[in-house]
Amino acid sequence: MPIAESTRRAIDELEDGLQYALLKPDLAWFEEHWAPDALYVHLSGGVDDTAAFIDRLRTKRTVYRSRERGDVQVRQYGKTVIVTGWTKVDIVVSGVDRLLDTRFTRTYVEEGDRWVLASSQSGANSANQPSPGVGSPSGLPPAASPSSPKPLQAPETRQGDEPG
Repeated sequence: MPIAESTRRAIDELEDGLQYALLKPDLAWFEEHWAPDALYVHLSGGVDDTAAFIDRLRTKRTVYRSRERGDVQVRQYGKTVIVTGWTKVDIVVSGVDRLLDTRFTRTYVEEGDRWVLASSQSGANSANQPSPGVGSPSGLPPAASPSSPKPLQAPETRQGDEPG
């Protein structure tokens, strides 16, 4: 079943918005575009609801420095859209630099006249490129090398832009 053009456009905007909201971070974006009971399942297996994920960004326990994504597939099933693909992420988690190579599945649901994220889950992208950190105590690959490509960078933070 083909996806409606207006739905595809809305989901593409949400996916693009997510990338930039993670990098800035734009905490209000998550409050507006995630269901209050949305779940985010991390590569490590940890699970955050919307409030906990926003708090993780607000307190800078997690800082996204760059993100690249590809092989994005979008499928619609009634009032549900499933988005899959891969991401390569340069991130700092609890003060530790990480370079992640993941596959993701995100679920969006239609609420009235808008789409919201209901669930996002990441797993190691071992089919594309082995992740050297899989099986490590943290379950996360080692830090990025200085020469790692960074196609999507976090915007410069100016005074007054700090998350509140």
